[in-house]
Amino acid sequence: MKHPRFLPMLWSVMVLYLYLLGAVSYAREVDDGPLKRGDAGMAAKYIDWAVAAIDGGRWAEALGALERGADFADVSSDIAYLLARARAHENKPQGMVLAAIKGAVGTNQWTRFSLDEARLFEAETLIRLRRFAEALHILRMLPPGADMAYLRLRALRGSATRETFCAAMAETMEAYPRDPRPVQLLFEYLADRLPEGSEQELVSLALRRLPVLLEADRELAYGAVPFIQNIEDARTILAAYRGVSGVNRISPASIPMALYLGLIDENQALDELFPPPSRFMAASTVTLDKALLQSVWSLLRHDEGRDRFWRNLLPFTGVFIEDTNKDGYHDAWVTYQDGMITGYSYDPDQDGLPEVTVSFMAEVPVQATVVVLPEAGEEPVSRPANPVVYPVRDADRAKVEVQWEIYPAVLAVKAGDIRYTARPFEFFFAPVRFRTLFESSFRYPEWDAQGGTLSIRRVLFSADFAERPGKEMEGTIERVELDRGIPHKARTFLDGRLVSETAFALGRPTIQRIDLDVDGRLETVRYFHRDIVDSAPEPTLYKAMDYIEYLEASESDWDGDGIFEYGEQYVFKHDADSGSQATASVVRSWDMDKDGRREYTKNGIY
Repeated sequence: MKHPRFLPMLWSVMVLYLYLLGAVSYAREVDDGPLKRGDAGMAAKYIDWAVAAIDGGRWAEALGALERGADFADVSSDIAYLLARARAHENKPQGMVLAAIKGAVGTNQWTRFSLDEARLFEAETLIRLRRFAEALHILRMLPPGADMAYLRLRALRGSATRETFCAAMAETMEAYPRDPRPVQLLFEYLADRLPEGSEQELVSLALRRLPVLLEADRELAYGAVPFIQNIEDARTILAAYRGVSGVNRISPASIPMALYLGLIDENQALDELFPPPSRFMAASTVTLDKALLQSVWSLLRHDEGRDRFWRNLLPFTGVFIEDTNKDGYHDAWVTYQDGMITGYSYDPDQDGLPEVTVSFMAEVPVQATVVVLPEAGEEPVSRPANPVVYPVRDADRAKVEVQWEIYPAVLAVKAGDIRYTARPFEFFFAPVRFRTLFESSFRYPEWDAQGGTLSIRRVLFSADFAERPGKEMEGTIERVELDRGIPHKARTFLDGRLVSETAFALGRPTIQRIDLDVDGRLETVRYFHRDIVDSAPEPTLYKAMDYIEYLEASESDWDGDGIFEYGEQYVFKHDADSGSQATASVVRSWDMDKDGRREYTKNGIY
C-alpha cells in the first residue's frame, strides 16, 4: 500500500500524464485527423486539402496530401482519382497512375467527381501507353461528349486506317465545331505530308473556322500556317499569335514557321532557340527538342547563322528530347556534357520508366541497363516490351546490366546476383547506333532494333565463366567455368582461398570437395543423386549453381587420417509446386572406433 505522503505526488503525476496524452491526441487529430480507415469525413478533409493545393498550382503538396490520405481510398474514389491526376502531373510512372485510377473505378464511391471522369482519364493514360484498343473499349462505355470524342480521335490516330480516322474526325468536327482540340490533332496528323482527298476537305473546314477557334486556343496559329496558301494571311495570323502571346509565352514550336515567313531573322530565331539559362537553373537541365532543332537548321541560309548555331550546339550541356513515334510524348533522351554524349535513355512504352539506359565515356558506350522479360526458350529478352501490367517502381522490373569491353563487344552481363563474363570479342550487343546531325561532327545516338538481341541463353553460350555470392558460406564467391553454356567446373573462394570445388559431367554436378571448417583442407566429399540429376530439365547455370538440392550423400574426414568418420545420406521428395527437389530428411552416421565402419546413425532434418 502506498504511503500517504506519496499520494499527492502520485495524483499530480497522473494529472500531468492525462493532460499530455490529451494534448498529443488533439494535435494528431488537427494534423492528421483520427487515422481511421474507412472514415468518409477524414477522406473529405484530404480531398479539400488536395483540391485547394491543386487550385493554387501546388501539385507537389497535393500529391503528398493524397499519398497520406490513400488509406481512405476504400470509401472515396475521389481520393484515388485525384491521386492519379497528381501522380501524372508530377511525372510519376504510369503504372502508379493506372493503379490509382483503377482503384477509383473499382471503389466507385464519388462525391466531387464521377465515374465517367475517371474513365476518361484512364483512357487518356492508356493512349499515352499506346494501348489503343483498351482505351477505345473504355471510351465506348461513356456517353457522347467533346472529351470522349477527342480521346477517341487520339486513339484512332495511333491505331486506325487513314479512312477510319478521317471519318471520325469529320464526325467530331461536325458535332463539336467550336472545340479546337480535334483541329489541332488534325494539323499534327498532317504535319509531315500534304493532305489528300477527304483530308483536304477537313483542312478547308478547319481553316474556315480558324478565326473562331483561335479565340479558344491561340497556339492553333502556328499549326495552321503550313496549310494556308496565301502567304500574307499566314504572316498575319502568326504575327498576331506572337504579338499577343508576348516574348516569354511564345511556343518554341512556332520558331520555324516565323523564320520561314520572315517574321523573325536568323539571329532572333537562334535567340529563341537557345535562350540563356536562368541563374536559377543548372546548365544540365537545359532541354532541346531534336525535331525543332532540325527544322530550324534546315531554314538557316547564311553562313553567319549556321556558324552561330554550331557555336551554341557544339559546347552544349543539357538534354536532347525526341518523340520517335510522333505521338506527342517524348520517349528518348540524350544527355550531353560540353557537346559530348554522356547518356541515352529510351522508353518505347512511355510508362515513365526507360527500358534501356546507356552510359558513355568519350562518346563510347561503356555500360547499360536493359529491362528484360522472363526468358521463354530462345525468345529475345532485350526487346523493349509492352507489358500488360505496368510496374509502379523501377525496382519492380527485371533488369540486366551490360558492360562493354569495346562497343559493341560485351565484357560482362550481370543478371540478379550472377555476373557472366564473356569470351573476348565473341558476344556483341549494340542497342544504339550513331548518326551525325546538322552537317557537322555532332553525334546523336538512336535505338537500333537490329543491333542484336539479349537473352540469358545467348549470354550463357558466350560466357567464359560466371560468378555469384556463395550460398553456403558468407563472404564467399562461387565461380562456374562454362563451355558453350555448359558448366564443367565450379570453385568457391573465401578471401582468395579455395574452399570448395565441384566437378560436372555434361553440365550436371557429380562430386564436390568442400572445406566446411575452413581450415585449408577439403575434408568433405559430396556425391550427387544421379537419378534426380538425370531427370532434371536441360542443364542451365541456375540449376548448376543450385546443386545442393541434388545432394545424395556426403562423408567427412575431420582429422585428416584418411578415414571418413562422419557421413550423411539425404532423402529427397519432389515439390510439385516449384518443380524442384526438396530435402525431406537426412540420416547421419558416425564411425566411433575408427574401424572404417560407421556403426552409429541418427535421423534428422537437413
